[in-house]
Amino acid sequence: MNNIYDIKYTPRMSWGVEELVSEPMVLESAAGFYIGELCLDQEYKIPMPYSRLSFGYYQTREEAQQELDELTQEYQKWLYIVQSYMV
Repeated sequence: MNNIYDIKYTPRMSWGVEELVSEPMVLESAAGFYIGELCLDQEYKIPMPYSRLSFGYYQTREEAQQELDELTQEYQKWLYIVQSYMV
């Protein structure tokens, strides 16, 4: 995981409340590794789980990171196509 002080957050509305949410990253729980997002707790200024984006869990951090890297590449291709139609 990234150093918690290096995580970049973007404002996002959720249930009428603005929250600061991280970009997708590899996270770990008792069940294993997964791709998800963190939100920054406004009161205590600590990162907390926000969403789980992967359907399942991965046995290793490397497996999860590889999947995230592949998904990021696919997203970049999709974004390029969409933006080319908006010109």
